[in-house]
Amino acid sequence: NEYGHPLFADFFFFITGFHGFHVLSGVVILIVIFINVLRDTSNIVLKELSLSDDISMEIYNSYLDFRNKITPWTEISNLSYLKTR
Repeated sequence: NEYGHPLFADFFFFITGFHGFHVLSGVVILIVIFINVLRDTSNIVLKELSLSDDISMEIYNSYLDFRNKITPWTEISNLSYLKTR
């Protein structure tokens, strides 16, 4: 073999693939953390903005009520979808 021992190529591609997987999983974890921080921050900002006047507070409370009512139905929908697969 003109490129060297086959074991070298096996080891090289194993290490390269392992590094690529490590980088990809780290990026995915960072994206999940970023989305969670963004969601929490937006909830804080919305709550602070709703304190500015009565209309904003009513809209914010209506949004929270909708979100609290729709969450169980979303979970039921997701579970029924997963059971059919």
